[in-house]
Amino acid sequence: MISAIFQLLAAIFPFVLKKWGEADQRKADPVHQHKKRYEQIDNDIASGDPLANSNHVAGDLDELDRLQINQGHQRGSDLNPS
Repeated sequence: MISAIFQLLAAIFPFVLKKWGEADQRKADPVHQHKKRYEQIDNDIASGDPLANSNHVAGDLDELDRLQINQGHQRGSDLNPS
């Protein structure tokens, strides 16, 4: 009886490890992170929470600034040439 239980666990264990590894890879996937982020934004918009919506907008603008600074541009530099 005990050997049958061990055999069953030995058969199931690799499957569980494989699924666990796939879940970790999916969490680290940029596409998955992007989808989860926009699901959260959708939920915040649906709930009508203005503070959460403002935080999302501010985060997007900060990310845009970071990307533009890395490329040598700054937001608003096209409007006010110096």
